[in-house]
Amino acid sequence: MIKLINASAASKSQRTKRPIICICNDQYAPVLKPLRQIARVFEFKQPRPAQLVDRLKFICRSEKLRVAEATLHKLVRN
Repeated sequence: MIKLINASAASKSQRTKRPIICICNDQYAPVLKPLRQIARVFEFKQPRPAQLVDRLKFICRSEKLRVAEATLHKLVRN
């Protein structure tokens, strides 16, 4: 992956125009050290249960589904 990125950076005519997205659980794994030095790192926090319930409500409304709020809370807990 680093070779691909470096080759793209060296040649404007061959430059990749699409983002390269990598997902990992441990960004500090030794094997990722070279990539970390040139990558842009985004960290995402786990959403709160209330946020998930609100999103599920929005989806249900959009899909014209009637679901009891208690059911959505159970779904989020599970």
